[in-house]
Amino acid sequence: MIQIKNITRYIVAYSLCIFLFLACQDKYWDDHYNPNNEFNEKTLLQLVEGEPNLSKFNTMLKEAQMDSILMTSQSFTIWAPTNEALEAYTSSDKEMATQVVKNHIARFVYSPADLDGENAIRIKMLNNKYQNYTRRADGIYMANTKVISKTRIASNGVLQVVDNLFELNPSLWEIMIEGENTDSIAKYLTAFDEYIFDPVASTPIGTDELGQSIYDSVFIHRNKWLSLFGRIEKEDSVYMAIIPTNSAWNEAFTRINPYFRTIGEMLEETINQSTYITTREYLMGDEIADSLQFNHTRETIAQDLIFRQKSDNIPNDSLISSNGNVFYDPGYLFSDATYTNASNGWAYMTDKLLHKPKESWHKRIELEADQCLSRFRYATVVTRNVKEDGNYFHQVSGAKFLEISNTSTNPNMQPYAIFNIPNTLAAKYDIYCTFVPLESYEVGKADTTKVRFTLNYVHEDGKMHEDPVISKDPISGEVYTTNPRGMTKLLVAKGFKFPFANFTNSRFEEKTQRINVLLKVQTNVSNTETSKYNRILRIDRLILEPVNE
Repeated sequence: MIQIKNITRYIVAYSLCIFLFLACQDKYWDDHYNPNNEFNEKTLLQLVEGEPNLSKFNTMLKEAQMDSILMTSQSFTIWAPTNEALEAYTSSDKEMATQVVKNHIARFVYSPADLDGENAIRIKMLNNKYQNYTRRADGIYMANTKVISKTRIASNGVLQVVDNLFELNPSLWEIMIEGENTDSIAKYLTAFDEYIFDPVASTPIGTDELGQSIYDSVFIHRNKWLSLFGRIEKEDSVYMAIIPTNSAWNEAFTRINPYFRTIGEMLEETINQSTYITTREYLMGDEIADSLQFNHTRETIAQDLIFRQKSDNIPNDSLISSNGNVFYDPGYLFSDATYTNASNGWAYMTDKLLHKPKESWHKRIELEADQCLSRFRYATVVTRNVKEDGNYFHQVSGAKFLEISNTSTNPNMQPYAIFNIPNTLAAKYDIYCTFVPLESYEVGKADTTKVRFTLNYVHEDGKMHEDPVISKDPISGEVYTTNPRGMTKLLVAKGFKFPFANFTNSRFEEKTQRINVLLKVQTNVSNTETSKYNRILRIDRLILEPVNE
């Protein structure tokens, strides 16, 4: 496992300080230094110049104008590739050569003695990329490249020779944005880019004809998506990322888009002030509907691509995305992906996103009745607490429930609650309502009631209205009654499909929808049944279990 360490180093100005420091190190340090631990007045640049097998790297140092820096009293560690290691490097790009050189040099002194077992030190190089320094069974490695020489002491640092060129890996952000086949994800993510003028960091260089200051301007880059899901553009943290190719993005869009089929502009609304029954009418297929569906789909595709991991080991049990969704036995997410090293983590490029709907977007909806936005009629409403020492304390959600008692003996005015249900998708659900018995807070007492339900939602014609009353279990056909001596879970609807999404949980969408899914829960007791049933509802929660076809 890679362990990230914050390492503070004092600048060593004189070679004697380095020598004394080295003398205190363990045998691993001694084994990698020149045999006699000789005092060395030479600078790092002079050590490199004195090694014939490092002549190519020496030339690159000077072309990158790093030679003067390596003659100063600042302390550095160089991992220099041999001439043989540089044979394959043929680029004539000076900027690239500078990046390559800086990718092999770090500020401060690092030694094998800094390594604790197989845990790696994550070291910041001069190009601001990070590399892993580690001990393995067969030796010391830097950036997965073996250190093949004794560590040489210089007056301003140490020199170690490696047998290969370090990979100049892009960051996860660079892979996503600059990849040859990642235009779709890049277009989506860069749309969140903002560049904000920083007057403090900017330098005035004159004035214009109006006397206003002209600046050598500095701009701060901000991106709301990165702020929410992971700063994968930065080098000081590590992440694991699934990166969709264009074909993966397009396939996912086609598959997920129907879940977010959306209504458009509201044309009319009526709320009966006596019954609180709501009816509305909406446009369908207008610009608002198309925009919401499009944006919600893209947001969903990108929401579970980043994972805050400290190693490239994929857990066997579960993996949590930076969005907070949990994926169980997560190996399937990476089964068709191609692994690529990134400077700040691990990239898995894939031609198909494999996230399961139930774990990512078509998720369980659970609403506690005492916290749910609701309206009541013909009722007295109280929030009850379950007895802490009773059997129901761990069965009732939050150990609280809503008690709704009747205020009228008129059978046509039975108490009810209308609950708002947000974030439903244009998909199938099994809908449940759970009830709590009287004995949960009055030990030894029992009662029961009959219940009926009414769903109110936007239908295919764009009109929101109530469906017929549901008074029987859709599978058994039995009349709904509550258990006097235990919790009751009633199935309101089996495999019920909402025609339109009522998604209100977007982090980015400024246009918001009203909640258009309502569930009315009401007692269903006639005057002739009051000796057997009462008209009191004790509601724990509403549950919508996703049904995937």
